[in-house]
Amino acid sequence: MDKGQISGRLPDLCRVSWYQERPNPRDNREVLVCLTRTGLAAHEMIVAGALERNQRLLELLSKDDVTMLLGHIDRLTENRGPDA
Repeated sequence: MDKGQISGRLPDLCRVSWYQERPNPRDNREVLVCLTRTGLAAHEMIVAGALERNQRLLELLSKDDVTMLLGHIDRLTENRGPDA
C-alpha cells in the first residue's frame, strides 16, 4: 500500500480502536501512528490468515511452477518503480 491508501484507511482503523495517534515530540507538524493491542492482535490474525491462504494456493502448484512463480515475483519486485 502507498501512503495515500494508508492515510485513507486510518479513520476506519481509528473507529475500531486499531491504532492511536500522538504528536511527534521532535516535530509538532507530524503525528505518530501506533497500533494498539487490538490492532496488533488483528494484524497477527490477518498475517496468519494470509500465510495460510498462500500455502493452500502454493500446494496447488508443482515444485517447478512454484520455482517459476517465485522467480517472476523476484523480478517484479526488483524492477518496481519508486511508487510501488
